[in-house]
Amino acid sequence: MKKKEKNVVIDIAFNNWALNDTENQRWTKEWIERRMEIFMSFTAKSLEKQTNQNFTALVQYDDHTENLVKKAMRKYKRLPKNIKMIRHSELKMQFEDHIREAKYGYFVRLDSDDLYHESFIQQLHDFKGNEDIQVLINQKGYVYDAIQDRLATVSFKSPPFYTLVYKTEDYLKGYRYEMKGHRSIIEMPHHILENRNYTIIVHAQNTSTTFKEKYESGMINDPFEKKKVLTEFLGEEKNRLNMMGKLLNIVK
Repeated sequence: MKKKEKNVVIDIAFNNWALNDTENQRWTKEWIERRMEIFMSFTAKSLEKQTNQNFTALVQYDDHTENLVKKAMRKYKRLPKNIKMIRHSELKMQFEDHIREAKYGYFVRLDSDDLYHESFIQQLHDFKGNEDIQVLINQKGYVYDAIQDRLATVSFKSPPFYTLVYKTEDYLKGYRYEMKGHRSIIEMPHHILENRNYTIIVHAQNTSTTFKEKYESGMINDPFEKKKVLTEFLGEEKNRLNMMGKLLNIVK
C-alpha cells in the first residue's frame, strides 16, 4: 500500500506542564474546570472550524488528574473523533500511531487557550519542501482580549506557534531535533508561513488591563475588520459573543 505524504498531529498540553506553577494549581478541580471552559469555548472551536479536518489533535492531561478532567468534560458536547483527550503517558505511542502510515509527520504545537486560522491545516497539507525543512514557523498573528473584546496584530521572530516536520522513518527510530524552547526554532532549517495564522487569547483580568498599552500600534479599531478576523478563527459572531459571556462568568 502506498503511504500518504503526511499526517498532521496537533500537540496540546492541557495541564501537564510546570512553568511557574509551583503550587500545582493546574491539578486542582477549580483550575481544570476553568481551563476546560476556555479550551472548549475557544481552542476546540478553532479546531472544529478548520476547513480541512484531516488532522488529529491530542490534548494531553496529567495522568493523575484523569478523574477531574473527565468529570469536567461531561458538561460539554462530545468532541469530534479527531480531537482526543489523552493521558500524558500515552503521548509517545499516540504520536507514533498517527504518523506510521505516512511518509512525514507534521507535529503542530498549540496551547490549550489559543487559536489557529481556519485555513491553517489546509496550508500544512498544501506545503511542499519536506526534504530540507525541519520546522514551519508562524511569525504573524493576532492577540485577542476576550474580556474587553479588543483585537490587535502581533509578530514574533521565533514564537511558540510552529510545526515540526519529521520523516516518519526517522521519528519511529527515535530521532529528535535538538531544541531549546520555541526561541531556538528560528535557528533550525525552516520555512516561514506568511499568513496571520494564530490568535493569542487574553483571558485573565490582570493581563487585560495592560492590553492597550502593549499592543497599541497593532490595534484593529475597524469593527468590520475585527469581526471578519474573529469569524475566520472562531465562527459566527453570535457564537463568539456567547463564548465571551461564559468567559466573563469564569474569570470573576
